[in-house]
Amino acid sequence: MVVAESESSDMSNYVSIFANELRVYSENKMLKTGSLEEIYRWMASGDIPVNSGATDVSFINTEGIAHNTAGQTVDVRDRAQTKLMLTTKPEQYITDALISKVNGKPMFQIDRSVYSADKTFIGYMQMTIPMDTLVKTIQSKKIGDSGYIFLVDSTGTIFAHPNEDFVMKVNLLESFDSNSTSSSPMQLIAQKMVKGETGNGWVTDNGGASQSLIFYHPVTGTSWSLALSIPEIQVHS
Repeated sequence: MVVAESESSDMSNYVSIFANELRVYSENKMLKTGSLEEIYRWMASGDIPVNSGATDVSFINTEGIAHNTAGQTVDVRDRAQTKLMLTTKPEQYITDALISKVNGKPMFQIDRSVYSADKTFIGYMQMTIPMDTLVKTIQSKKIGDSGYIFLVDSTGTIFAHPNEDFVMKVNLLESFDSNSTSSSPMQLIAQKMVKGETGNGWVTDNGGASQSLIFYHPVTGTSWSLALSIPEIQVHS
């Protein structure tokens, strides 16, 4: 369990790097005192030092129109994420894993509400981060001889796993056996993971030929959960 907590903390720290940078951008004087037109020009000016690990940074106004550092203007009014930010105005929001419409690869976004100098809500800042680095980090980690790590978002979808066939294609809340009328051990664990719980449990692998012990821990600051899978033979060695 200590290893799961430590690995989860590493993931949280990774996300925090981007979140802290977005916080700095969101507190820029331009957003406090500038007009909307000045803000749009600032976004496209090249003066915002976007982290090399991020795709871009955007300012989304209260109409749901995004102006990003690539000089693009995009209508994002139809996105659930936009509606959430513009109605509930959370200080910060980190999405589940998303599929990029540009390259079809997993990514996540961090949003942060923005207020002018007179405390008026004017929209929010957003940073888009591809999952590439995070996924490669997960794939490179080994727990003992054959144990491994994977990440699940709040919907139960695996978005980082050593087996790329699972990434964004497997939802652990869904049954792998269409004839089953009861939840599998993995489903029961996944139900706890998406609730942000910490714990462990045994699951069956390879059609019942072996078992693995799963340790899980929430990734602080996100709706994600990190899991360690350790084969039974390794647990008892």
